[in-house]
Amino acid sequence: MLCIEGNNVDPDTLEAALSPRTRAMVLAHTLGNPFDLASVTEFCRRHDLFLIEDWCDALGSTYTGRHAGTFGGLARLSFYLAHYIATGEGGAVLTDSRNLCRIVESFRDRGRDCWCQPGFNNTCSRRFGWQLGSLPAR
Repeated sequence: MLCIEGNNVDPDTLEAALSPRTRAMVLAHTLGNPFDLASVTEFCRRHDLFLIEDWCDALGSTYTGRHAGTFGGLARLSFYLAHYIATGEGGAVLTDSRNLCRIVESFRDRGRDCWCQPGFNNTCSRRFGWQLGSLPAR
């Protein structure tokens, strides 16, 4: 499953990992070495799969002149201590799609469809007043 050169996924093994239930691929760029993005993005296009790049170890790396982390619909990075941007915990998700950004922000806020801009609280006036059946809202 790995290419010795670069220690990344071997694109020739992706077909064997595919199942009828596969909808997306999450692949990591290893030790600053981008995986074969041409082969992987073509595979995803051919099988109508969503690509998520894990690029915490490849921050600043390029593939054919384009930055790793910009080929998939989403890119993610961890802020774990062993990674390039270390804060001890947390991470980031990047996208150039407004729709995906809103979905990710909803996940950040535990799946709510109501979320507030950073630095503001309860701007929609619904956030803390939801009633779930007979459970108290506060």
